[in-house]
Amino acid sequence: MNGKLLNIDAVRKRVPVSEVSIWRWQKAGKFPKPVRIGRRILWRSEDIDRFLSADANIDTRVAAAFMLDADQLEVGQDCVSQRAFADSRQQRADSTE
Repeated sequence: MNGKLLNIDAVRKRVPVSEVSIWRWQKAGKFPKPVRIGRRILWRSEDIDRFLSADANIDTRVAAAFMLDADQLEVGQDCVSQRAFADSRQQRADSTE
């Protein structure tokens, strides 16, 4: 472990999603928690590496789609396969029961 700390811009270079998605994932417990140093919010690079290696077989854009409600997805959106969309809807339905 190298102990390097990353700001939001460095995190977004490694995890190519919007800043809003990162905060949503973090709030949902699906993304590493940042550390605060004074007013700065930083992530441990080893936490981000671990997150990326755990999700190595999942396209990040598809993972982002799981965080959206069904009505927020655009029809024909090329980054979400029909199967992934159907699976995410089923997971949400199961979690609300």
